[in-house]
Amino acid sequence: KERILEIMNQVEGESLTPYEDRVSNEPLIAKMPKPGKITGIEENPVFGTKILTLSNGVRVVLKETDFKQDQLLLSAFAFGGSSLVPEKDIPSATVLNEVIPLGGLGNFSSIDLKKALAGKKVSVSFRQNLYNQSIIGDCSPQDVETMMQLLYLMFTSPRADQDAYASFLERKKAQLENRTNNPMSSFNDSISKAVYEDNPRMKQFTEEDLKKVNYNTVLNIYKNRVANAAEYTYVFTGN
Repeated sequence: KERILEIMNQVEGESLTPYEDRVSNEPLIAKMPKPGKITGIEENPVFGTKILTLSNGVRVVLKETDFKQDQLLLSAFAFGGSSLVPEKDIPSATVLNEVIPLGGLGNFSSIDLKKALAGKKVSVSFRQNLYNQSIIGDCSPQDVETMMQLLYLMFTSPRADQDAYASFLERKKAQLENRTNNPMSSFNDSISKAVYEDNPRMKQFTEEDLKKVNYNTVLNIYKNRVANAAEYTYVFTGN
C-alpha cells in the first residue's frame, strides 16, 4: 500500500505535458533522381497492351482498363527469391516479408510514413517467395506519383529500425509458442515432413529458427533482391 501511494504522489508531482503528434512535411524523396527516357514502344493488339522499354533497361507493360475509375494497380516481378539464399541464411530469409516493412523508407519510419501518406490512397509492398520476388502497388490515379516515389525508395532507400525489430522478435516468439499448443501445427509438420522430408527450405519455422535470424542478414538479402530494377517486369493496369 505504501509503495502504491508513493508512486501516485510521485506522478502527481511531475510536470506532464500533452502528447504532440509531429508530422514531417519533408518530401518522400529529398533529392529527385535524374530522369530517364523511353527508348522503345511496342503495341500488342492481342492483349491491348503497350510495352515500354526505358533507358535503364526496365520493361514496363501498360494495360488500360475501365473496371474501376479510381484504381491503378502495379505488379512488378523478377525470378530468384529465397532459392538464391544459402542454407545458413534460410531463417533470416523466412521472416524477410515480415521484417522489411518495419523499418519504413528513406527518412521516414514506418509510423511516420503512414502519417505522411494520410489522405492518400496508395500502398506499395514487397514480397519474396521461393523462386521469385514481387512488388505490389495500388493507388488512385491522382496519387500515382506518390506510388512511383515509394517504388523508387523501395529500391534505393530501405530503412532499418532496431526498436521495431526488437518488438517483432517478442511478438514472433509469442506467436511460435502459441503455435506449438495447436494440435493442427503438429499435423501440418507431419505432412510437411512426409512430402519434403528434411528439406530445410520447406520445414516449419520454429523458435530455434528465430534464434538464428540476423537483422543485418535480412536487410542484405532484401538489398540483393532489389539491387537491379531492370531485373523486374512492371505491369500497370487500371485507369
